[in-house]
Amino acid sequence: MMGGKKNRITRLCLLAPILILVCLQLLPVVVVLLTSLRTPVALLEGKFFSLDGFFLGNYVKVWSEDRLAGPLVNSLAVALGSLVLSVTAGSLAAYALARFEFRLKGSFATIILCARLVPPVALAVPLFLLVHRLGLADTRTGLILAHSTFNLPFAIWLLVPFFKGMPKQLEEAALVDGASFDRSFCRLPCRVWWSRRCSVSF
Repeated sequence: MMGGKKNRITRLCLLAPILILVCLQLLPVVVVLLTSLRTPVALLEGKFFSLDGFFLGNYVKVWSEDRLAGPLVNSLAVALGSLVLSVTAGSLAAYALARFEFRLKGSFATIILCARLVPPVALAVPLFLLVHRLGLADTRTGLILAHSTFNLPFAIWLLVPFFKGMPKQLEEAALVDGASFDRSFCRLPCRVWWSRRCSVSF
């Protein structure tokens, strides 16, 4: 009885700071959400946390008058394109670093890490010149490539430990059963690494 009670107290002591931090992090989001549902008059009167008088006119104005649909579609297209490209290319590179032995493997991994350490601002001008010369300036494709440039090293370094920890016997068994290398890579890891893929995507 005493041991169980001490365990509950210990859990509460560990969870209390976490809950406080979560509430502090969510408080600005709640304030912004409630502010967006208030009229200018209600805001001047200080009715932030009142549960009556929700006003959706702000969202209607932003969506119709300020033409939010176009920028929102552009943002979603760039984000999804960069996500797919970074995770796909990152998984291929991470698999090669984790499974194969080749010359300058350690140097290649170090270069990838150094690329992540470079501030994005330092690459802004050369990246713009490169995108401009490729004729991709002011296009979604150019933005997708630019975002993927910064996200790819991070995806590789997150996925390398996963492929190293995945049993190699799964792929060997698939090859023995007649599956090609491409199929063994695409089918077996994909069933195992959904959680890691989600973490890399976020």
